[in-house]
Amino acid sequence: MVNMNLLIQMFNLPITTQEGLDFVDVIEKDLIAKGVNLKPGATELLTYLKSNNYQIALATSSHKSRAVEILKQNNIYDYFDAETYGPEIKHGKPSPDIFLTSLDKLNAKNVESLVLKDSEAGITAATNAEIKVICVPDMCTPRPEYAEKAFKILPDLGQVITVLQ
Repeated sequence: MVNMNLLIQMFNLPITTQEGLDFVDVIEKDLIAKGVNLKPGATELLTYLKSNNYQIALATSSHKSRAVEILKQNNIYDYFDAETYGPEIKHGKPSPDIFLTSLDKLNAKNVESLVLKDSEAGITAATNAEIKVICVPDMCTPRPEYAEKAFKILPDLGQVITVLQ
């Protein structure tokens, strides 16, 4: 909702917040129905993690219904040991809340954990939680001040396996 309000103000859009949210919801549902592709290396990495007894948490700012639909569509929902969704969190990224909640659900420690993120806000949230972060950029590479916070920047999720080995 905050992002929608910012867009409306920034571009002086003649719509209400609810109209904007409804518009985005329709587009999002259409895109999900067409299928959302996984990032390269995702299935390979999840399989490696499971076969090597890593605990895996999903921490997403998305709503549960959206995330679960995409995960099930790609046959990877059952890989996750814990899930944390945006509406569960009081403060969004760059606050560390989503990652700290995920750690609690796994009964894990931040110093024994690793976050995989694609955004500057995600990198910041992970470092604010004092969790090592690997960035796998999606649409753009993080700016230098964010890239230096990441443990590594890798081109695809499959390469995380090499780091873990």
